[in-house]
Order: sequence, then structure tokens, then C-alpha cells
Amino acid sequence: MPTFKEWITQTLAPIWLRGVWGAKYLGVVGDAADRIATASKDAVKVRFVDISPDDALPYNGAARNIERYTADTNSTYRNRLLDPWSLFEFAGSGNGIITRLNDQGYENVSVYGWYQLQPYVEAQWANWYSAFWVYIDPPHGITTDGNWDDPGTWDDVIPCTIAGGPDGVGAWDCNMTAATVLEIKHAIWKWKAAHEICANISILIAGDRWEDVTPWDNGTWGADGISVINIPGYF
Repeated sequence: MPTFKEWITQTLAPIWLRGVWGAKYLGVVGDAADRIATASKDAVKVRFVDISPDDALPYNGAARNIERYTADTNSTYRNRLLDPWSLFEFAGSGNGIITRLNDQGYENVSVYGWYQLQPYVEAQWANWYSAFWVYIDPPHGITTDGNWDDPGTWDDVIPCTIAGGPDGVGAWDCNMTAATVLEIKHAIWKWKAAHEICANISILIAGDRWEDVTPWDNGTWGADGISVINIPGYF
């Protein structure tokens, strides 16, 4: 199919405009029309996730209400945007939370509801039947940076625990940035059931969890050198 420039200069133009200067003038007009046509085609393609340019992915993500995580590459984010309905199929479930945290780079995630942890629920959550707990186990790049009362400030700047992620304000007693903590919390808040409340996010650093042993009360808390970072939920 000829371009506008070719059609104007070779077909539409009268003979007396096909000379050197006439062809140059009409060539400019044709080039302008070709650029408009190309831009119009590109604008349409932007809406198609599989062929859109990388810089259009944030807009396609916003249109589908799917966030890009720090661990995402253009490829992984694009693949998630290609089938957004399959993501929302599990919204409001533990599996939905687990899958989104997997997308953030946390391979071993568990979600326990109130009824699953009974009768070992902490006293403050004894009657909160809609409460649930999230556990993130290794492998991950999260470590503690000392005791809760170690020297330092709340606003120290540390490297991001996710490769390629931005450095940022540090979180208390761990090498996570505050932005990373918020990314985890936001994913849980968004994909949990509306009537449920996240009581706590527990990140295992080392050892074994008492509640992972069957039966639940078989063992002593901390006997295996357990080291855990707890992020209060209440959302």
C-alpha cells in the first residue's frame, strides 16, 4: 500500500507539479500526512497490551487496576496485564493474597484465618473471627539490623532488598525500605476480603515457626533459633 507521500506526488499531483520543486513541496505535505497516520496507528496499538511500547504499560495497568511491583520487569508486568480477569477471579481470598505477594518476589507465603489458628490466637484477637495472619518465609532478601532499641534513626536510607529496586527510607529493625513494607501491606489490603482484617504480617528470618509444627503446641517458641520480623496489620 503506497504512503501518502507516494500517492500525492505520483498519482494525485498534476504533471506540472511533478517537477523538482513541485515534488519537494508535495513531499513535505505527504510526509506530514504519513506522520499523522503513523501516530494514529501507534495510538491505537498502545491500548493492546501485547504490542504496546513499554512506556505505555503504566497506563494499561491503571486502566486495569493492576499495580506494577518493584520486582516486576516489563515482561512480567506485561504478562500480568494480558489476563487481568484471572487475577480478580481470586480477589478476596487467601490465594489472591499469596499470588500477589509471589509477584512481589516472595516465594513462600502462607495465609491463616482465625479459625485455623484457634485456640492459639493472641488474646487481643480472641474474638476477631474475621482476622487473618500472613507469613512470609525464606528465600527473601530481608534481614534484621539488630535489636529494636539499637542505635539509629527511623529515617535512615538503605538499599532496596529487591534487585533493581530504588533505595529508600528504612523500616524499623530490618533492612527493608518503608516503601517495600507499604507495597506488601497495600497488596494484602487490596486483595483480601472486604470483611476481613489482617492482624499481622510475620517475616521469618531464621529458624522454624512454632505454629508450623503439628500439633500446634508441639515444641517451644524460639527453640530453633527463630528470628522473625513482625509488621502489625490492622487493615
